[in-house]
Amino acid sequence: MSITLKNIYKSFKVDKNIEHVLKQVDLSIASGEMAAIFGPSGGGKSSLMNIISGLDYDYEGEVIFNGEKLTDKKAKQLSDFRKKHIGFVFQNFNLINHMDVFDNVKIPLSLIGVRGKEAENRVNKMLEQVGMLDYAHKNVTQLSGGQKQRVAIARALVNNPNTIIADEPTGSLDSQSQEIILNILKQLTKKGKTVIIVTHNPEVRDYADSVYNLRDGQLENEIISQQQVENDTVVDSDRIKFKTVKLGLIKMAVANFRQRLGRNIVVAFATAIGVTGILLSLGLGVGITHWINKTVDSGNVQTAIQVTKENKYGNITQQDVTTIEKKVGKSKIKYLEAPLALMMSEIELDGHKISGEKFSGAYANIVSLPKDSKIKYSSNTKETVKSGKLYTDVNEKGLTVTTSFLKDYNKELATKIKAKELIGKKVTLTLLGSDGDNEKTINYQTEIVRILDDSNQEHNSAMSSQQMSKIITDNHMTKIIPYIIIDLKNPKENNQISTKIQSEEKYIAFSQTGILEIIGKFVQIIRGLLVFMSSQAVVVAIIMISVMIYISVIERTREIGVLEAIGFKPNAINIIFFVEALLIAMTSLFISIILSTVIGMIGNVVVRSYSHDITAKVYQTSLFSLVAVVGLVIVMTLLASLAPTRKIAKLNPIEALRYE
Repeated sequence: MSITLKNIYKSFKVDKNIEHVLKQVDLSIASGEMAAIFGPSGGGKSSLMNIISGLDYDYEGEVIFNGEKLTDKKAKQLSDFRKKHIGFVFQNFNLINHMDVFDNVKIPLSLIGVRGKEAENRVNKMLEQVGMLDYAHKNVTQLSGGQKQRVAIARALVNNPNTIIADEPTGSLDSQSQEIILNILKQLTKKGKTVIIVTHNPEVRDYADSVYNLRDGQLENEIISQQQVENDTVVDSDRIKFKTVKLGLIKMAVANFRQRLGRNIVVAFATAIGVTGILLSLGLGVGITHWINKTVDSGNVQTAIQVTKENKYGNITQQDVTTIEKKVGKSKIKYLEAPLALMMSEIELDGHKISGEKFSGAYANIVSLPKDSKIKYSSNTKETVKSGKLYTDVNEKGLTVTTSFLKDYNKELATKIKAKELIGKKVTLTLLGSDGDNEKTINYQTEIVRILDDSNQEHNSAMSSQQMSKIITDNHMTKIIPYIIIDLKNPKENNQISTKIQSEEKYIAFSQTGILEIIGKFVQIIRGLLVFMSSQAVVVAIIMISVMIYISVIERTREIGVLEAIGFKPNAINIIFFVEALLIAMTSLFISIILSTVIGMIGNVVVRSYSHDITAKVYQTSLFSLVAVVGLVIVMTLLASLAPTRKIAKLNPIEALRYE
C-alpha cells in the first residue's frame, strides 16, 4: 500500500507557547517498500508514526493511503482503518502478560470475525513463520526479548494487514535477535507489505529501501531505492462478524477476571453481603405469606369474625346477637354462633380434687361447641386434638379439656397420667353461674371425651351446645354469651364487616385471618425496611466494583492503548471491562444465593424448633426474588461500569501506549 504525506504540521501548546513538532513534512512511500525513519529523541519520529497510523488525527496536512485520505476520517473510522490495514510492532512489545503466546497473537482476529479452526490455523501459521510455534501455549512473561518481539510481529501480521509500522523493533534486542527481526520484516516487503520502521539503530539502513532523517520536525537527506513486489493484499472487510468480535472480547474479559481471581473473589464476597440481605428479605416475606395462606386453607385458623362487648356495656345478650346479625346482613352470613359459657371452680377426678386456685390455663372456662358440627375451627383439627375423636356429633355428651389441665393435674398429684388415659374418665365439676341476681354454684358429673393440645395456643374447655344449654336450663341459671362468632360467605369481606361492626363503639370485632393479614402487612413493612438497609450495602458494593474496575483500567492503560492501536474501538474495549464487572457481580450473586439458602434453612429449623405449629417454611426463595436480584445485579454492573468506561472513552491511545 502506497503512503503519501503532504504538508504535515503538528504542534503542541505548552503553557502559553506553541511548540512545533512537525513542520511541512512531505513523504512518499511505495507499496512493498521498507522505509526507515531516523532521528534524535524529541525530533518528531513518534508523532509522525502516530499520524501515519491514524492514532493521531490532530494535525494539519494530508495523509493518503492508496488514494484514500485519512485526514477527514473520524476516530471510529480510523479504528476501522487500522483494523484492516495496519499492523503495529512496538519497542516494548506490549504483549498482554496474562495471556499465552497463542492468545496474544489471536487478539486481532477477534476484530475481523475469524474464529474456531480457521483462527487456530492462522495463528499457528504466523507463529511458524516467526519461529515461535513451539512456544504457542507458553506465557509471554517466560519469553526472552527477541522471542517477545517475534510474537509481537506475528500479532501484527495475523489479520493480514498491508502496512506494518514498527516503533524501535530492535531497540531492546541483542544482535542475533535483531538480525532475525529485521530479516522477518524485510521478507514481508517481498509479499507486498509496506514496512515503516522508526528507529535509532543504524544497522536498519542495510535492510531499508528508503531512509529518512527527521530532525527538528523536518525531513532531511532522503534516499530511495525501488523494489519489485509480488502483490498488495487487503483484508476483506465483509468478513467481519459482530457476534464473533463480541465473543472474542468476552473471552478476553474472562481471562482478565481469572488473572485477578483472588482480588475479584474478595470483592464479590463483600458485594454479596448486600445482595444476601435483599434475598433474605424477599424470601422471608414469601415464606411467611405462604405459611399464612397454608394455615388459613388448612382450617387451623378460623376465618370467622369474633365479636365481643366492651366491659362497661355488660355481657352480650340475645338482643346484641340480633343487632349484629342485622348490621352484617343475613345474606352475607354463612353461619352465626353465640356460644354459652360457664366457669369451673373445681374438678374432681379419680377421687382427687383440683381447686380453681391451682388452674393455670384458659381451661377453667367451659365454652359450648358449635351447633353445626361441620364448622371448621382451630380447636377441632387433627393437629390440635391430642386424644379422643374430632367433634362431629352435636348431641355429644362429655367434657373437652386441655393438656394444660393434665399437666396441672399430674403436678398436683405427682402422677404421670398420659392424655389417652383420660379419655372416658368420670369427672365431677363444680360450676359457677348466675340466676340473674346472685352467683350460683352447682356440681355436675360427666366424662372426658377429648384432650386439646394448648402448648402453642390457649384453648378453653368445652361441651356440646345442647349439653351446656340443658345444664343452664335445668339449674335455672342465666345464659352467659362470652362472644359471637360470624363466618361470612366471603371471608375477603372480614375486614370491611369488622370495621362496620366496630362503628358502634360498644362492640369489638376481629378475626384471626384479619390478624394474620396485619401480620402479613407488618412483615411487608419489615421486609421493605430490610431491603432498604440492604440496598445501602449494595450501593457500597457498586462503588467497590466500580473502584476495582477503575483500578484495573489504570493498571491496563498500556494494554488499552495496544488494543486501540490494533483497531479496537473504545466501545469494544468497554465490553471487556463491563463483562469483568458482570463476572464479579454474578459471582457475588452465586455466593449470595448459597448464603441466603443456608441462612434461610437454618432459620426455618430454628423457628420450627420453637413453634411446632409452624410447619411451612418461614423463609422461602421465589422465582420473583431470583429474577429481581438478577436484574439488580445487571443494574449494579451498569452503574459500576460508568466511571471506568468513561475513563476508557477519554483515554488518548498515544498517551496510553506511553503509560508506565
